[in-house]
Amino acid sequence: RAHQTPGNFELKKRNMTLVDHYIAVIKRYSKDLLKLSNLIVADAFFATRTFYEGIHKHGFHLISRFRDNAHLCYIYEGERTGKPGRPKTKGEKINFKELDMSRMLPILVDGLPGKAYTLIAYSKAMKCQVRLVIWIMPDKKHKLFFSTDTSLTGEDVLEFYRTRFQIEFCFYDKYIVMQSKVRSIPDSQRLVRLLLTCTSHNNGQRPRSLSQSRRSLLFSHSLSESRLGTRSAYAFSRASRLAFESA
Repeated sequence: RAHQTPGNFELKKRNMTLVDHYIAVIKRYSKDLLKLSNLIVADAFFATRTFYEGIHKHGFHLISRFRDNAHLCYIYEGERTGKPGRPKTKGEKINFKELDMSRMLPILVDGLPGKAYTLIAYSKAMKCQVRLVIWIMPDKKHKLFFSTDTSLTGEDVLEFYRTRFQIEFCFYDKYIVMQSKVRSIPDSQRLVRLLLTCTSHNNGQRPRSLSQSRRSLLFSHSLSESRLGTRSAYAFSRASRLAFESA
């Protein structure tokens, strides 16, 4: 099931933001969707407290990516003071240039260049604990993936997040097919423009190719049917220009 994202003019008429619209679509189908999965996979645009709380109250968890400079903290593991008040839950801020390896575990993903580590961390922006995956690429740059469902493993987070790119490839493949048949389809230019509206970040522009880091993440290895067969994930992003995609 798919819903096309309304444009800025339509959103203003409804007095809604793009995030509000996505939350409303998920709410509309929440009962049916929860029969299949409680996981929502979204790009970094949706890694906000507003979006997470909007879907969490309907029973969903979020899998997404933080900005590279996100404020994340280790979980406090010291002794309780016994003083009145809320117990301390977060420790010092994570320094991604000097990781404390004693607080995280390495994870192995076949074919994934660089190194990856996982831990439970506290997100200042999300105001909650998350299952965090830190991917250190060969050029020493890093990417941060997470799930609000801390029961997932780091490997699960990477595998589910990769479903985003697989869905976008379906849209791009459809675009290529339509381009190859441009002379045989009546009013083909209108159809191409319509498809571009549904696939591009900017209406009327050709879909941009994936970055090297995204290609590495996507093609590192195929999804494990034994691990994911009993649990589905829903993936969507601004790049697809669709409010929702369910598999």
